[in-house]
Amino acid sequence: MLANTPITLGDPSTSRAIAVADFNSDKNLDIVTAGGAGFASRIYMNAGQAAFTGANVGDVNDDSYAVAVGDVNGDGLPDLVFANNGPTSVYLNRGAGVFELAAKLGTANSRGAVLVDLFGDALPELVLANASGDAAVYRNTAGVFALELTLPTGPTTSVAAADLNGDQRADLVFGRDTSTLPATPSGEVWLNTSAASGSFFLSDQLGASLNSAVAAADIDLNGSTDILVVNKTGAHQVYANSGTSSGAFNLFPQQLALPGALAVATGKFSVDARLDVALAGPGGIAIFYNDGAGNLGGGDLTPPTITLKGAASVTITVGDTYTDAGATASDALDGDLTAKIVTTNPVNTAQVGDYTVTYNVKDTSGNAATPATRTVTVKAVGGSTGGGGATGLEFLLGLGLAIIAARLNRRARGWQG
Repeated sequence: MLANTPITLGDPSTSRAIAVADFNSDKNLDIVTAGGAGFASRIYMNAGQAAFTGANVGDVNDDSYAVAVGDVNGDGLPDLVFANNGPTSVYLNRGAGVFELAAKLGTANSRGAVLVDLFGDALPELVLANASGDAAVYRNTAGVFALELTLPTGPTTSVAAADLNGDQRADLVFGRDTSTLPATPSGEVWLNTSAASGSFFLSDQLGASLNSAVAAADIDLNGSTDILVVNKTGAHQVYANSGTSSGAFNLFPQQLALPGALAVATGKFSVDARLDVALAGPGGIAIFYNDGAGNLGGGDLTPPTITLKGAASVTITVGDTYTDAGATASDALDGDLTAKIVTTNPVNTAQVGDYTVTYNVKDTSGNAATPATRTVTVKAVGGSTGGGGATGLEFLLGLGLAIIAARLNRRARGWQG
């Protein structure tokens, strides 16, 4: 359960972006924030037990819009890249919470950054979404970045990376603010076709709304990566992956609503294993649960159903062997849940009585089905179940004793005569 009172780390109004990682290899997640105009970016080292120590990272004049985390030089420590309103800053992690400025890249006003291996050499490249020009891809050679190519995206607001066409290579999706040309499609999908040199091609364009942020995740749970787009209209979209190598996407009918949203993240926020969506903006954070069919909202609220196999009432004779017929279970989203049924079977065939066998099951989202039950009656041999189950035997025994007593009584009277 989350605490009602949060731990406050600095003034949240001074930060534009946030990321988490274990920066000092102590197995505690630390926090880094990108400082806005006039405020330094900060790193908060987690000592455990809700104790964080904050320190500035970088120049107070950097005016950072985004932060990316990744092991730039292959030393096993996560490094930092800040996308700034000006040259982008690369800080190498020297351990113990110490970061060293290693490079300033470009002159564009960057709004988004991602560190991802684009060329299969195990080191992450740097991709920048630039507000004042085309997106830029920087090749990483032994921890040093050099401009590989620019993509003719025009001004962009955000960037995300994922394998979008199933070829085991990371592709790129950009959010764009096309306010000067409202009719121009906004979000763009660029597939990675790099060989010896970097190469990408535009495979799809996503709508015509003004984008604030983009993310990539398998929302409809079909094994291919979909795209989420946060729009300045307050109505946000999911584009479902067509599942082909072409990198084409189809607008999902459902839209998410949160006025003023500026950022999006995906994660497992509910009790199931499905990716949910969080939107954030000045008005707060909204969580949209995934119902398993690509719909985002309250989540899967429909419980599964259980169907008995065989009769609801069964009668057997004491001493017989009882084999329960079982039950089946199904769910609208999870399908066949029969294997997950939990059966409580108290039947004792050595004891006369009425027993209730109960069947329970839950779906992936934790919805419990209405329990199903079966009544099993164990009766006495040749009789009913009343009187503790021995009525016939007691009657015969009593009758035999009565006959013996009568005979003895007659003999006694004969002796007396």
